Amino acid sequence: KEHVQHYREKGQVKHYREKGQVQHYRQKEQVQHYGHRGQVQHYRQGGHVQHYRQRGQTQHYRQGGQVQHYRQRGQVQHYRQKAQVQHYRERGHVQHYREKGQMQHYRQEQVQHYRQRG
Repeated sequence: KEHVQHYREKGQVKHYREKGQVQHYRQKEQVQHYGHRGQVQHYRQGGHVQHYRQRGQTQHYRQGGQVQHYRQRGQVQHYRQKAQVQHYRERGHVQHYREKGQMQHYRQEQVQHYRQRG
């Protein structure tokens, strides 16, 4: 089905990969809650793993209360959301990430810089 599956394995982070390529999370009615309960404090891209940290604790990907480890290979994952606070939109090689009126610029190859208030 075209929705993010909930991965859980003994309370540990489940590694989700798909043929070593960018995982495309597609949802129609319900979309990914990317930092939905707060602003993303820290964003890093190390190697093939993007780390999403929120409020000091590591939440790589939080969906339905579960933590998912999102891996990628050299390209930024395509996040698509509808009618949500966060909105990812691919525009050329620069992706604009909106969060509560703020807009961060992400490079597709690697993160150029990350700005966040607070």
